[in-house]
Amino acid sequence: EDGGSTLWPMIKHLLVVVLAVGLYYAPSLASSGEAAVDGLGNVAVDGGGTVESKAAAEGKAAAVDDAEVAAVDPTVPLDEQLVITITNESPYRVDVYFDDGSYGVHISILEQGGSTSINSYIGHKFFVTRHGVKEGLFAHGGTEDERRLRFDVGRRDQKFVVPDHARPSDNPCLDRFGICKQQADAGMCERSPGWMIVHCCESCDPYLNSSELIDPAKRC
Repeated sequence: EDGGSTLWPMIKHLLVVVLAVGLYYAPSLASSGEAAVDGLGNVAVDGGGTVESKAAAEGKAAAVDDAEVAAVDPTVPLDEQLVITITNESPYRVDVYFDDGSYGVHISILEQGGSTSINSYIGHKFFVTRHGVKEGLFAHGGTEDERRLRFDVGRRDQKFVVPDHARPSDNPCLDRFGICKQQADAGMCERSPGWMIVHCCESCDPYLNSSELIDPAKRC
């Protein structure tokens, strides 16, 4: 009995220590999937997905720090085929596009809660739109903190998420495609104003005042 009475306080102390350690690490485990900002002002989403910062979208210079450099794993050969996963947690059915620097190449349709695996390589980029309308989705869309969703492949086994707060922007005058500025500079705003105002509004604004003409009532 004396041995038991001596051990019991030690056991209670050990249980208290284990419980305290568990409570200490619980918040960090619960928040491990939260976004983090890299050196370009991009928000990393669950393993490397990013949402484009306003500075990057406007072509402004941004400082690059070690976090951004580390976003691409230098040990992965450029010719190694990788597999990425994109999961749709947004309230929309979404289209997934490979960003070819032009109009994008449609890859997949994701239902709400759906996911897809895609063969890819270091340096590949992907973007998502609301299904069928080519309307880009933004993290925290419709707020002053909105950022365009973009997924940059930088390492093995990346898992990207279209978050539940993804929404279209409230700004109607945006470029929907990577080629918009090039097309605008080549005179396409004047040659094909109807299409360009809708799909390349931002790039055509200096040429056509398209931020006003995007309103159908003002085009009539």
